[in-house]
Amino acid sequence: MFFILNCFIYQVTESDAVDVVEIAIKRHASDLTTKAMALAALLKLSSRFPSCSEYAVFKFVYHVLYTFVC
Repeated sequence: MFFILNCFIYQVTESDAVDVVEIAIKRHASDLTTKAMALAALLKLSSRFPSCSEYAVFKFVYHVLYTFVC
């Protein structure tokens, strides 16, 4: 996947996409709706990127337990 910013082309890996979603979940300014949408995106990314699926599902379970239980 490629991303164009200011006339520069950056290659974005699967793990970069998962990391960005994780940042959205961890951000203290994110409300509950944003965190829920980010968790749904994390599950969708896990099915789209098989190489990151175990990592993404692990992060999903961790953040669900941390966000909604703690």
